[in-house]
Amino acid sequence: MAAAHAVAHRLPAAAGRSLVSAANHAYLHGMVEVAVISAAVLAVGALLVLRFLPGGRPAVGETPVSPRSNEVNPGVHPVRPR
Repeated sequence: MAAAHAVAHRLPAAAGRSLVSAANHAYLHGMVEVAVISAAVLAVGALLVLRFLPGGRPAVGETPVSPRSNEVNPGVHPVRPR
């Protein structure tokens, strides 16, 4: 952008305006594309989180179990400090 504006000052008025307009249009077009792609990546990430991460609340009637409990992972034994 800065280079296009710097070169535009050295050109005749009509050519300079045309160069600045083209540079501004290209910059804006690129920024819009990046914003759309970023929004799509964000949406896919949010859907993956909703799909694969566990929910927050237990179902009605279920007893919440601590993730550090031996009931959840019966084969895992806690490490005891020495």
